[in-house]
Amino acid sequence: MNVTLPIFINYFFNIFVLYISHTTLLTKPFKNSKLVMYLTSITIISLIPMFIYIPNTILIFFSLISFFIFANNRFINTIIALLSYIFSIIWNYTFLSIYNTLTGTNPSMIIQSTFHSLIVYSIYCITLYLLLRILKTLFGKLSKIDLYTYKSIMISLFLFLLLCVFIFVVNFSYEQKLGFPKELTASNQKLFILFFFFTAILLFFIILIIQRDAKNRASLKEMEYLKKYTEEIENMYSSVRSFKHDYTNVLYSMKLYIDTDNVSGLKNYFYSDIIPLIESLDMSTPTLEQLSNIKIPELKSILYLKILQAQKYGIKTNLEINWIIDDIKMKPVDITRIIGIFLDNSIEAVRDLPQNEKKIRVAFIKPDQDISILIENPTSEHTINLTKIQEKSVSSKGIDRGLGLHNVKSIISRYPNILHSTEHNNNTFLQILEIYA
Repeated sequence: MNVTLPIFINYFFNIFVLYISHTTLLTKPFKNSKLVMYLTSITIISLIPMFIYIPNTILIFFSLISFFIFANNRFINTIIALLSYIFSIIWNYTFLSIYNTLTGTNPSMIIQSTFHSLIVYSIYCITLYLLLRILKTLFGKLSKIDLYTYKSIMISLFLFLLLCVFIFVVNFSYEQKLGFPKELTASNQKLFILFFFFTAILLFFIILIIQRDAKNRASLKEMEYLKKYTEEIENMYSSVRSFKHDYTNVLYSMKLYIDTDNVSGLKNYFYSDIIPLIESLDMSTPTLEQLSNIKIPELKSILYLKILQAQKYGIKTNLEINWIIDDIKMKPVDITRIIGIFLDNSIEAVRDLPQNEKKIRVAFIKPDQDISILIENPTSEHTINLTKIQEKSVSSKGIDRGLGLHNVKSIISRYPNILHSTEHNNNTFLQILEIYA
């Protein structure tokens, strides 16, 4: 196949177009090793037409398959990559129209001119990247939502976007085959731009519905946690009232042992019946008393839920909240996510330790308007790379368990008033979150 320099430039820049359109809307979509494999695959795919004719639709299909194979979070990221690629096609039409109007050229002249090919593809790639970076802000809110909950919607959206890409690429190939007739190119440009805006509006409403549904789901969870908390208070109150009602009888029953000098019977009765009753009250009362100082429902709910989870593993939770916590300079959903991640990690770290080491300390310190939150737990790890564990998919506990601290880092990056630090000394792991007013 005879390849001129302008056509080679076209093939070469296709590598950048694919990479920019696939990845710009995403954050670290590949691990280092898989990034190399992905770049190699799209380079081969882009340069194959230099040696053998392959329809553009087949090449685009293989580039998307390559992205799907090597990307993290394949399904969601591929949907976003599809949407991004559709935008790159729309911008290609728009940009060429602007360039042709300003320079008096047409698409066929650009393909035949080395100068125009270099200028067009260089500016196109740069502007495409900048526009996608702007669009990326629209997807910021989606990253906070578990989109796998809406799997049927995501599958439908994936198929719809895949069909759009197929139609766009087939149509572009047909235009190229006819030599880019001016009337057809102009009409297709208008049609595709209108279709893109229709798709954008559709996506906007889908995102809006998902966000509202996610908010409602979160509210229902919070209500469920508060309901459990309220039930526990009622149970504790009933236990205390029952104890007050019966304590006279308990004292009289002890009096009988004393009057008959039955010390062994008294000792047995005290340890088998009285002590368990006292312990059942003591286990609930301090925790609930401390939680009563938390006046933020979402935060109180997650703390109580994680304490219940810890108790299932026989983990003792020492809660220290000696100040009224009624205002934290963070969104409730963000502080809830962070505390939930910290406590999940602590529970996981101590649940397999010996019973006497199964303990977690949670402290809220508020000497003034600033708040410090400390979560401390013993660990079996002698050394921990404190920088490494905050990277995505990195954890001292195994593969793919490091998403939590990476998410914490991502959340905190949005708050200039928050400082997060981690310490590991003497087999004790400590998370410190300082929130300034």
